[in-house]
Amino acid sequence: LKGRDAELAKMETLALTEEEELLRQQQGKVAEVVGRVMRGGHLEYECLKTGRRRDETVWVPLAHLQAHPPYVMKLVKNYDERLKVMQSGVEVKSVNNKVVLRHLEAFGISGE
Repeated sequence: LKGRDAELAKMETLALTEEEELLRQQQGKVAEVVGRVMRGGHLEYECLKTGRRRDETVWVPLAHLQAHPPYVMKLVKNYDERLKVMQSGVEVKSVNNKVVLRHLEAFGISGE
């Protein structure tokens, strides 16, 4: 999950098994979901397949992905969860000493 949310990676329902990881590494299999779009009232996901360059992605309707092995839907759910986190702004909030001290001062608490 590229460090975005360690808790997501720990969720058993979204974690890939060793067998699923091996399947995902096979030539031509869906290796990663990297995008999502609504087209004609239907969701499509941008997929990177094993053995292709990162710029050689394909758009696949959700209905087609549901016919793939179960690990693919885990990748879809993982992507959706990451997208929720990114859209919520949690990912971009800077938390450093300066921000924390400013927050404490707003409540009359000294940072010393």
